[in-house]
Amino acid sequence: MNIHFSRHARQRLKLYGISRNDILEILAIDKADEQPLYVKRELISKDFVEKYGWSLLVAYIREVRGITVITNFPYDQETHYEDILR
Repeated sequence: MNIHFSRHARQRLKLYGISRNDILEILAIDKADEQPLYVKRELISKDFVEKYGWSLLVAYIREVRGITVITNFPYDQETHYEDILR
């Protein structure tokens, strides 16, 4: 499985101290290499709450050449929901 991290995704890894291996684990659980081509997927993984203090959101797209991780960041659904309501 060929995985490319966009510049934005690499910056978020560094900014939030997220491990590439954790992102790869999330993609493996979702079976990213078996998803339809050119369909953007957003995953929220609660497996890393103890490690990072938040769930992790990972957005990626599967292309012919491999998988491109578009973005990733700590995600708190309640905070984001409140932001939408304002």
